[in-house]
Amino acid sequence: MVKRKAIEAVEMELQERTFDNNRVILAYEIYNGVAEAFATRREKRFFVEMATPGTWVFTEHVDECFRGLLELKKAYPYIFRGDVAMMDSCFSMIVQGAFIEGGPTNVPETILVYTRGEIDDWPSTPWDKAAFILVPYCFNGHWVLARIVPEAKKLVILDSDHSVDSNCKIILQEVTPLARMMPHILVAMGVQTDTDTQWTIVRPKDFPKQSLSGECGVYAIAAATFTLADRDAYTINDAIVSDFRKVFYLLFVGSIVVVGLRVCELVVVVLHVIAFIFCY
Repeated sequence: MVKRKAIEAVEMELQERTFDNNRVILAYEIYNGVAEAFATRREKRFFVEMATPGTWVFTEHVDECFRGLLELKKAYPYIFRGDVAMMDSCFSMIVQGAFIEGGPTNVPETILVYTRGEIDDWPSTPWDKAAFILVPYCFNGHWVLARIVPEAKKLVILDSDHSVDSNCKIILQEVTPLARMMPHILVAMGVQTDTDTQWTIVRPKDFPKQSLSGECGVYAIAAATFTLADRDAYTINDAIVSDFRKVFYLLFVGSIVVVGLRVCELVVVVLHVIAFIFCY
């Protein structure tokens, strides 16, 4: 039922955006300001790796997939959750650079512009309206997704391969700066007045595990997408991740960056993406 209503809503909107020559400009409407960058990367076959199972994805892949999800959420607010904030891979590095163990905790403006959702080409939800805050981390060539739950004061690390950091020592080193700074960030935002609150870090054992090397980044992207679509991230598996590679390849390389698509072609692409997300 949810999937059918989502598809019907998209079909109706696409029809409303149709012009006399049976063309639409949804590409530029969704990717205002970044379509040219996507087109350039298409020429460089930037996303070819996304379609190949087992191929490691880089920071640029993860960030552009997150950006694409944010733009889809912006275009279709009746389909995707509006209370999910998504950070890029630079955010964790900014936090680590600002954190001083045992020293004063100052929250720089470079962090607050993220939390307020004020970055022009990154239309994320402000933290004071977020039920989840998603932050991708990469260490030793391994990707995990930190899913922050402000209400529970908890950072949940969704990790598809515990063998990379079996005792969780490296993850704690990477994520602890953000956990320590969370109350100070919220105070700086005016959301709370107490900086003494403690935030916990957990890595659930029941998050699905990858069986193929090189899939950690796509698992993180899939977990972010399922969270945004209000789906259970703990149902992700290798088959879904393999399909995710194809869907994102299609989304970014195959069609949406092309201006002047025929309506029938654009319907196929957008419905393919949305139906895929909601069919699991």
